[in-house]
Amino acid sequence: MRKKPAVLAAAAAVLAAGAWLALRLVPMPAALQAPPPASTEFLDCRGEPLRTLLVDERSYHVPARMEEISPHVIAATVAAEDARFFRHPGFDPLAIARAAANAWRGATPLSGASTITQQLVKEPGPRTAGRKLREILLALRVEREWTKDRILLEYLNRLDYGNLRAGIAAASRYYFAKPPSDLSAAEA
Repeated sequence: MRKKPAVLAAAAAVLAAGAWLALRLVPMPAALQAPPPASTEFLDCRGEPLRTLLVDERSYHVPARMEEISPHVIAATVAAEDARFFRHPGFDPLAIARAAANAWRGATPLSGASTITQQLVKEPGPRTAGRKLREILLALRVEREWTKDRILLEYLNRLDYGNLRAGIAAASRYYFAKPPSDLSAAEA
């Protein structure tokens, strides 16, 4: 009977060592190695935008710094996308368990299990268990390298807000004609 706890402890140690090694071997996602390209802006003598050019003929992108983003935007994004963002290591075991239970029951998915960090590292392709595991490993790697504020800033600066607008600054200017620092709770 005493063998069982020893075997479980050994298995846990092997799993922990494997996870540690995997995190060392998983590279930072290439897409996050550099900031996304910014649109070229033409400004008037007061610094007001006159014209902005598309990036790669796909979207308008204007990066923002964290201090240029309303706390309402941050709170709304975290509440809508990943309520436990500041408490998990890059993946949310509770959300994964909930999504797995819903899938097992055949229930209609009410919400996904991807965290903000997982959405940031998401790669194109079909949704499979293997891809989800890779996404978790990439998210753990990013969380090890970056602060939560940096992850959130990168997410807000890379998110597609529709109408060819990528990033909170481009979306804020387009939808509300103001910088993201001035967005109200309702606008966020």
